[in-house]
Amino acid sequence: MRKSVFWIFVGFSFFLLIFCWGFSSFSVAGAEIVNPEEALSFLKEMVKKSTDRDYWGIWSNRDCRSGREDFYEVIHLKYIGLAWRNLNEGDLVTVKKGNYRYVVDLASGEVKGVYPLYTLPFLPPEENNLELLLENYLLDLQDRKGRVISRHTGKVIRSFSVDEKGSLVSQAFYTSEGKLKEEGSFVYRDYSPDYTQLIKYVEAMKKPSDITIPSLSVSGKKLFQPSLLPPGFHLKQVYLVKNEDRDWYQMVYTDGLQYFSLWQSVYPLTLSGEKRNRKISLKKEDDIVTLMGEKSGFYLALMGNFDLETITQIFNSITWEGGN
Repeated sequence: MRKSVFWIFVGFSFFLLIFCWGFSSFSVAGAEIVNPEEALSFLKEMVKKSTDRDYWGIWSNRDCRSGREDFYEVIHLKYIGLAWRNLNEGDLVTVKKGNYRYVVDLASGEVKGVYPLYTLPFLPPEENNLELLLENYLLDLQDRKGRVISRHTGKVIRSFSVDEKGSLVSQAFYTSEGKLKEEGSFVYRDYSPDYTQLIKYVEAMKKPSDITIPSLSVSGKKLFQPSLLPPGFHLKQVYLVKNEDRDWYQMVYTDGLQYFSLWQSVYPLTLSGEKRNRKISLKKEDDIVTLMGEKSGFYLALMGNFDLETITQIFNSITWEGGN
């Protein structure tokens, strides 16, 4: 009797395993994919509805790997800009301008740093990237929820939900293997904020206007570029950036949804023989991995939210004028 019960249990467990595997596969394979025209129209409307009103809100964000939860104060003023502050980080507020984020000290008014923008958890994809996004991703829509699925891997890369007016209310991010890594949502949003309480943020939003980051044409420029790019990625823009009293080229690559940047010193650096042969150094900050090294006397830094193996392969493929 015990043996028969054992084999019934084994058989049921096997059936349950197959069912769960089949269900998880079906969740993507059986998705209600909308055609590109409908997808583009929906995404454009979501971008519009998410940015056409002033608001002050609180966004709750959870890192699913570490369990860390952060709360962001988010201020969107339609004719002025967007700013946000991690409530765990004191008086530092970040301001969005173009493809950059400026970190401003609210107490002193000083700009502490300028960094690539990448993806913001409380904003939909950039409108000027939507057509490229749909070349590389499929959109599954059901009611007011959506999933963005990679055409290259078949994995869910992002999911989101909108409110009854079509404005983004929650968003989740997944690894390239389809595992949930980060999720968040607005826990409160006031569309009639008290503007007298937002003056310090308005002042911070004006700070980036004092700093100019000109964009450049690639033609005629001697640039290092990777010959190996992840599927769907293209060079979007090249910027001239001044940092640490040096001029740098910043090359921004995107597939419409994700980004990475390659920084190159405009002029060769004066390095001793020992430093010229130094190994590649690695830095990891949250999801962003940075590889730094030197080629032919030029300093290079590759920044992106890839796994170490992928970003190392990209870095090793960098050649003089060798990009796609």
